Amino acid sequence: MKKIINGKSYNTETATLVDAVSIASNVSENLYITKNGNCFLCGCVESNTKIKRLRRIKDNSGVFNRDIQAITKEEALAWCEKNSDTETIERHFSEIVEEA
Repeated sequence: MKKIINGKSYNTETATLVDAVSIASNVSENLYITKNGNCFLCGCVESNTKIKRLRRIKDNSGVFNRDIQAITKEEALAWCEKNSDTETIERHFSEIVEEA
């Protein structure tokens, strides 16, 4: 899936998948980072081997729609702190993680 947001192209086919989190039995939320370091979330639901891209609506109503959501590196780091392991965080966000 590809979407242009504020003059930047976000493409799940060319970006690096950082991590994916299962939301339901066949639904996941995926964090990607582009070659230029821009981050975005995109969800997917698997149905009869066909993958559909979607995004959770912000009101947490449980409704999904087909979309990509651009997020900042700091928002992506916060998402990873909640959903990913330390190795994943250090691999993708070492430039903004500080020593305590």
